[in-house]
Order: sequence, then C-alpha cells, then structure tokens
Amino acid sequence: MITGIKNKSSDVDNHSYPLHTSSLHAKKCNEVAGDTITNLAEHIEYQVSNTHQLENKVYLQKTKQSMEQLFEAFSKVEMKTGKGKADSKTMNEQIAQSRVIHEEMVDDLKSLLLRSDKIYSTLNIITNVAQRTELLALNAHIEASKGGEESKGFSVIADEVKNLAHQTYNIYAFFFNLF
Repeated sequence: MITGIKNKSSDVDNHSYPLHTSSLHAKKCNEVAGDTITNLAEHIEYQVSNTHQLENKVYLQKTKQSMEQLFEAFSKVEMKTGKGKADSKTMNEQIAQSRVIHEEMVDDLKSLLLRSDKIYSTLNIITNVAQRTELLALNAHIEASKGGEESKGFSVIADEVKNLAHQTYNIYAFFFNLF
C-alpha cells in the first residue's frame, strides 16, 4: 500500500512538470504575439501619417508589402493563439488527472489509517490474551505447589500455559515492530 502511495505521489510529480512547461510556453507565445501586434501597430501609424505625402507607385508597393506582412503576422498570431488554446486544454486535462491521482492517494491514506487502527486493536487483544494467560499460569503454579506430589502434572500444564503466554508476547512484539 505504501509503495502504491509512493507511485501515485510520483505520478503527481510527473503530471506537474508538463503543466509548468506548458504554462511557460503559453506565456512566451503571448509575449511574442504582443510584441508583434505592437510593432505592427507602430508601422501602421507610420504609414497612415505618410499617406497624404506619398502618392506614387513605390508607396503603394510598400503599403501592399506592409499589408502582406500584417496578414502574415495576424496569421502567426492566430496560429500561436490556437497553440496556446491547445496548451491550455492540455494543461487543464493534466490538472484534472492530477486531481484524480490526489483523490486516490487520499483514499489510500484513509484506507491505510483504517487498517492501522484495526491492526492496533488486534495487537491490544493479543496483549490482553498474553497477560491473562500468564496470570493463569501463575495461578496454576500456585495451586500445584499447594497440592504437593500429586499436583506435579498440574505444574507441567502451568509451564505450558506460561510458554503460550510468552509466545503470544513474542507475536505481539513482532507485529508491533513490523508496523
């Protein structure tokens, strides 16, 4: 279960890095688009101010070229905007995946906690049985010592009960150290 949690934690890390990269890429695309639009706006203002002064074919040719450049720039902006939308969609999908993984991890941790509580309760029962068994062995030894020679068999049984108590303690210690 712990390995599963570690794997899911690793999945969260793996999904977070592409989100970060996509975010940086989208930011850069927006900056480039903004610079391009600013440059084009300045270039258009320049041409508008000179429209009244220039009335020859050279001016018309430059205007045509500028319009072509403007069209090309808008095409690039549109393409980058589309890429930015795609990156944003991918990022949203990755966030959703990360959320699902996180929820699974929380569920796994809750399950682990519930199982730990059950194990702890079981260990408490084992400890209680061991204590009662040891007390029973002690009482059996006391009774065997009162009976004299006839109670030697009872003493052997008391020793076995005491051994069972020690074995139960050992099982408890093993599981306690395991968890």
